[in-house]
Amino acid sequence: MRRLNLGRSVLYKLIQRYRQRPQTSSLLPLKRGRGRDIRVLNRDQEEYYITVSHSGILFDAERPSMAALVRETRRRFFERQLSPPDYRTVQRRVETLDLRFALKEREGSKRAREKCGPVAVSSLVAERPMDLVQIDHTLMDIEVVDREQRRSIGRPWLTLAIDVATRAVIGFSVSLEGPSALSVSLLLSHAVLPKDRWLADRELHNLDWPMGGLPRRIHVDNGKDLESIRFQGVMQLSGPIVVRFVAGSLDTSVETSPPTVH
Repeated sequence: MRRLNLGRSVLYKLIQRYRQRPQTSSLLPLKRGRGRDIRVLNRDQEEYYITVSHSGILFDAERPSMAALVRETRRRFFERQLSPPDYRTVQRRVETLDLRFALKEREGSKRAREKCGPVAVSSLVAERPMDLVQIDHTLMDIEVVDREQRRSIGRPWLTLAIDVATRAVIGFSVSLEGPSALSVSLLLSHAVLPKDRWLADRELHNLDWPMGGLPRRIHVDNGKDLESIRFQGVMQLSGPIVVRFVAGSLDTSVETSPPTVH
């Protein structure tokens, strides 16, 4: 005890901690301060924080920064004449949020199932490139603004065509309008035609995009845009393509697009 400069009570506490958890790390000094699970808000503050977090900007699709979330939370607390939580308190509450619940509130149940549900084993088999192509849409996490006043116009939709055999993107379409037969038609024309002229028009001469051609099979979801008469007419004019409607999310995973683009 003298060499370690420890008192008798401290020594017995260390012995007790080591017996409960016989590892040398049990003898390390404990961190000072409150534990992460300790709540310091009173009942009124706690109840109002739950109301604010569920009806405020926390679950907005734009995913506000932590600083913006804290500012909004403090503003609403001041309006109710309540003492607002500090930055660290709000940050800890966000860190303890259930990911599936947050995704459900922000992006819907389908997105929560895709991200947090059990991983399904794909049963799709493609014997060669362009044997099977999947098409799906996703709403991008980016705001388009006008050139003059920088006002938000909206979030664009990305429609992708992915070849299952090679996992390569063979075509895409970007539009501020929601999924429609027109966006799918533009996607198919981009996927089928050669990309040389498309790259040259955008001065992308150093890039090579050899993917293209007429697919033998196409898998799409049960969206109204893909079940429309116009889309079916395009498919009939495209030749012997087998179109299959797949319930639920597709195996392509439009997850190949980045979750955040800024």
